[in-house]
Amino acid sequence: MTATPPEVPPLRIRVLDTVFRLQPRYRETYEVLRRDWSRCLVESGDPASDRPHELRGEQDPLPHQFGYNLASQLTRAAIEDLAGRAILLHAAGLADDAGRVVAFVAPSGSGKTTLARALGLAGLGYVTDETVAIMPGGAVLHYEKPLSVLDDSTGSRGKSQFGPDTLGLAAPPREVRISRLVVLDRQVDHVTEPRLTSLPLLEGVLALLPQSSALARLPAPLQELCRLVERCGAWRLTYSEADGVAPLVRGLLGTPYEPSERWEPIGDERGTAAGASPRAGAAPGGATHRWGEHRDAVRIGEEGVVLVGLTALRLGPLGLTLWERCGSGATIEELEETAVAAHGPSPEAHGQVRAAVAAMVGAGLLTET
Repeated sequence: MTATPPEVPPLRIRVLDTVFRLQPRYRETYEVLRRDWSRCLVESGDPASDRPHELRGEQDPLPHQFGYNLASQLTRAAIEDLAGRAILLHAAGLADDAGRVVAFVAPSGSGKTTLARALGLAGLGYVTDETVAIMPGGAVLHYEKPLSVLDDSTGSRGKSQFGPDTLGLAAPPREVRISRLVVLDRQVDHVTEPRLTSLPLLEGVLALLPQSSALARLPAPLQELCRLVERCGAWRLTYSEADGVAPLVRGLLGTPYEPSERWEPIGDERGTAAGASPRAGAAPGGATHRWGEHRDAVRIGEEGVVLVGLTALRLGPLGLTLWERCGSGATIEELEETAVAAHGPSPEAHGQVRAAVAAMVGAGLLTET
């Protein structure tokens, strides 16, 4: 008679703002998950609202990719649950003893995990290597997930999942808040000493845009990013190896930051000019140009950014002048007058205005009726 295997208990794992309920089939799976997800385990509270998650591909022994695939599935599901309620950056997060978080923003495969591990071993608290979720007011959600690192024991130089406790990474304080934003620029072709370069507000916003998840689900996405960069500042970290970065990070956190640039919203996120009354029809002298559908728009200095669908379009000084004027509708002749009044007369003004308007119509920034 075959002995009945002991029942394997479920696991409750918090990923960002979602608690998942996992039911392993095998004791080995249970032990591996408890070890790797040790800092995300939920041991108390009402499980009635937990979200069940099926463990796909579970076998005995576990396939090598099982842990990585599970982390990806849980992350995607948790991001979807949180969409529209937080700024979600593709970033590693490390915190000092005061709970001040630096978000290291970069696409996948750009060294976030390697840097997070090095900084965690150097004493900065490991918050996440995957997604920095910033709530209204600046609180950051803990996501101390397993890290995917090179595992020499496999003999194939492949990557394996290791929990932060297994790797000996420092733990962050219970309450953590976003403090600084750093865009990673890793130089793999030549060795360079780590250095931090301050980014202008506009460049910081543009750097964060492609590394954001579900940004368009926020009520005013560009305005949210402007507020974030204005509050925290943005820097570019140029480096080759993670060694030597920790002192720069501590110095950055220890230096007060005061915003020096101004920005303002243009109209509102529904694409209607604030205080403007769009014209009912085409004005005499030709077609009328008006704003196309867009989610949000901001002016930063002499330039602007408009979010059309999921695409952020940057406007230079002339483009911004023309686009703002079209909030209440304008003919090409009126746009030429506006451009000359704002930027001065030029023999090329006629052609420049028409070329800029045609480009904005083609990009969906303007309509022509």
